[in-house]
Amino acid sequence: MKKWSKFLVLLLAIFALAACGGGKSSGDNTDITPPVSGTWWENADFTNHSSANAIRFRNDTDEDVWVFINSVAQNNLIGGVRAGDQNAGLIANLPTNPSAFPLVFVTRGQLQENGSNLAAINARPFGRVHGFFNPNSDPTAPREVYTISGHLGGSHRLMITDPDSRNVEVRVGGRGGPTLGYLSSNMNSVTLHVEPGDYDLFPVIRIFNSVLGRLNTIHPISPITGNSLFQSINISNANNLYTFDARNLLALMDDSNITSGVAWLYINNTSAGAVQIIDGQQVVIDSVGNRLINANQTRTFHVDMTSGAGGNDFLPSRAVTYRIGPTGQEVPIEFIDATGLTHLEGTPIPLDRDYMYTVRVTGNHNLGTLRAVIDLREIPARRITLADLQQ
Repeated sequence: MKKWSKFLVLLLAIFALAACGGGKSSGDNTDITPPVSGTWWENADFTNHSSANAIRFRNDTDEDVWVFINSVAQNNLIGGVRAGDQNAGLIANLPTNPSAFPLVFVTRGQLQENGSNLAAINARPFGRVHGFFNPNSDPTAPREVYTISGHLGGSHRLMITDPDSRNVEVRVGGRGGPTLGYLSSNMNSVTLHVEPGDYDLFPVIRIFNSVLGRLNTIHPISPITGNSLFQSINISNANNLYTFDARNLLALMDDSNITSGVAWLYINNTSAGAVQIIDGQQVVIDSVGNRLINANQTRTFHVDMTSGAGGNDFLPSRAVTYRIGPTGQEVPIEFIDATGLTHLEGTPIPLDRDYMYTVRVTGNHNLGTLRAVIDLREIPARRITLADLQQ
């Protein structure tokens, strides 16, 4: 009987030690529970790839983040970004054609909890932003770095809603601020876990025209002040579900209450070879990462009209001094206004926001006959409407 008593005491001690080992050590707040093993998402590539054709991310959170294109699914996983990484490049499962899509961010905890119920993660991801990728872009083109906002990951909840069929991006702190969340056109709402605080939320519309290969951003603006429309909200109670209905602001959006924030240059190159645009010493890149316009090709470029003063208004016009031509052989753009007045060669060209100007490039640089001309008598500047951008 004593032998059985000793054996029972030993068995209970083993059970007690096992129970202690499965939890947290005394005075230690680190969860030592091992992660789920043998799951597909554990094979995510967290390598920072330097390839020119990588999609790049900045992770301002303290969470490692798994990144998916379109939705959380095994075949949509493009890799992972470590907490604090500032310029991580991901290359897996990227589109083979110029494409726009949602980028969905997910944490390890979400995958461990709902790895077999991906619909639950898609309904409440860690974050979502609008993404774009062009595998054929010029290797020298600047790459957008998508920010995983440091506002994400808190214990408070914010629901972004817009039941209309639009791609809505919500930015924090300004029209050019980091993206907090994104609703693609097939969604009515998305719920995010965010940090408490005061938020100024700016909704914008993102439109990709696959025919023209053009990425467009539409800003709803005030018809009174001309500033970007926004809404402020204080998020302070973890028990509340806070709601930002983007529809309330976007309902004001029509052709008189929106801006693309840019002017447009439509380059019609009928010269003898490929040309590029030079602004000062910088080569101008179009919205999808292209630099050269081949002979007998057309291309549209943006001219940024932001105020540059840190505010949320746009300049009504801007004067630019651009040159066009092959590398090292560029010529100034000539400008002829509607009255026939020709601006002196090399003088700044006045461009109005939300208008498109046609630049006709002719001649042969090898023969000294290359010209680039905006002639408003022949082709007047045309105001770009919402319908134009949605074609």
